[in-house]
Amino acid sequence: MSLPDASDIADYGGALVDYQAAIEDATTDRGAANANKAYNDCAMMTRTATRAWARFTGDAATPVLIAQPNGHNAMWGSSGGVAPTLARTALGIYTITWPTSVTDQLGVAHTLNLSPAAWCQVEGTTAYFTNVIKTAANVLEAHIFLGSTAAANDASGKVITIFGT
Repeated sequence: MSLPDASDIADYGGALVDYQAAIEDATTDRGAANANKAYNDCAMMTRTATRAWARFTGDAATPVLIAQPNGHNAMWGSSGGVAPTLARTALGIYTITWPTSVTDQLGVAHTLNLSPAAWCQVEGTTAYFTNVIKTAANVLEAHIFLGSTAAANDASGKVITIFGT
């Protein structure tokens, strides 16, 4: 199974065992010990790696993604077809929705299921507190509070980045 799903080494066929002790051609053959490290590292990364992020400008009416190439990216790409959609749903609350299904580089479709371990930041010198809640498999909700008052705040004109794992 490929990203963006969480996996373990069994999803890659399990640990390999060398058919013979010596590698005949190191340019075409890989020993089990090295291949197993790569498969294991890849499988373990699927559990904690950032799967997607989006940068947008806070706004009391309509938040806007920052223009590409640094507006959004994900393990499944950064084309317009997989861009997240944004909405301001209340004072200081933004909803970021990624597609429900994405296709990996092998052409395999995956139902997106982000982890609840997400975070957010507001760029600049003004202090903000943030909190992120997973509200659906593909939806994260960012709550923004002004640091000096702890009151909900849209952070209008500020660049906000949300990261989903």
